[in-house]
Amino acid sequence: MPTKLPPACAGSDHSELDAAHLQTEPSIHIKTPRIAQAQVSLECKLFSAQGLGANTLFIGEVVMFHVADHLIGPRLHVSSFAPIGRLGSPSMYCRTTDRFDIARISYAQWLDNQLPGA
Repeated sequence: MPTKLPPACAGSDHSELDAAHLQTEPSIHIKTPRIAQAQVSLECKLFSAQGLGANTLFIGEVVMFHVADHLIGPRLHVSSFAPIGRLGSPSMYCRTTDRFDIARISYAQWLDNQLPGA
C-alpha cells in the first residue's frame, strides 16, 4: 500500500486521510476510525499526555489489535510486512527492516549465567 502522505500539516479544517486517499472503517472500542488499508492497527485510549517543549508525548493504553489474516499463524508473520514508526518529532519516521533474533532463555537460566557481584 504505497501512499504518499501530505508533506505539510493540514490543520483541523482539512483531512490528511482524504489527501492521502486513505479509507477508514469503524474501530471497536474507541470512537476514532482506523485506516482500512492498514495490515496492522491498534486502538488506543489516552493514558497520559506529557509536554515536551513545543511537542507532546502521548502515552496510550492499547485496547484492541487488528491484524490482517495473512499475517497470522502460530506466530505473527513479521517478514510479510514492513511497518514504519513515527519518532519524536513531527517529521521523523523509522523503518523496521533491520531485524534480528535473540534467543530466549528462562529466567532460571539467566540467573545461572550471572556473574557473582555483577
